[in-house]
Amino acid sequence: MPDVVVADAGYGSEENYEYLDKEQVEAFVKFSYFHLEQKDKFRENPSRQENLYYNAQDDCFYCPMRVVFAAIKHNKNFRRFNLRGLPKVEIETGLLAIAHNLAKMVN
Repeated sequence: MPDVVVADAGYGSEENYEYLDKEQVEAFVKFSYFHLEQKDKFRENPSRQENLYYNAQDDCFYCPMRVVFAAIKHNKNFRRFNLRGLPKVEIETGLLAIAHNLAKMVN
């Protein structure tokens, strides 16, 4: 087994990294998301696990977007759109967002 390995992204997997680590081989293996992770849009995506809030006490992650949708669904008793067609649904969604934000400002 060589002391050092250099490989492209096709070999970048958790299984391969663990094997090389176990065999004490110094590895220069690019992972498949390397180029994608260099972009701000990918790094700042709020739904990526790395960007979620971690609660150590409960050992869980919180997605900030789902909280808003859950609050609108539960507190406003919103179950379905009343209007049909994308432009009308966008308007209805905007009205729900305004109502949610106004309620947050009042509280």
